[in-house]
Amino acid sequence: MQLVEDGVRNVFDTALLVSADSDLCPAVRSLKRVSAGKRIIAVFPPRRHSEDLRKATDGLCKINDVSIRNSQLPPTVVNAAGVTLTRPKYWI
Repeated sequence: MQLVEDGVRNVFDTALLVSADSDLCPAVRSLKRVSAGKRIIAVFPPRRHSEDLRKATDGLCKINDVSIRNSQLPPTVVNAAGVTLTRPKYWI
C-alpha cells in the first residue's frame, strides 16, 4: 500500500487516511512498526466508523455532509482545454 511505502520513504510526518475500512489496519500497524515516528489520523466519511481503525491510528476526525457540500466545486466547470465538466446531481 502507498501509505506504507511513503512512510518508509519519509514522504510525510502525518498522514490523513480518509476511510473507515478496517482492512487498512494491517497497513497502519506495519507502518507503525517500521516507522514508529509517523502519525496516522483516520478521517471517517459521513455515517462511517471503524472502531478497529480508530484504535490502530493516532487520532480521529469525522467529515460531515455539510463539509462535503461546502467543499465541492460549482455544478459546472470549464477546464483549461475548454471541456465542460458537470458534477452529478446526486452530489448536491
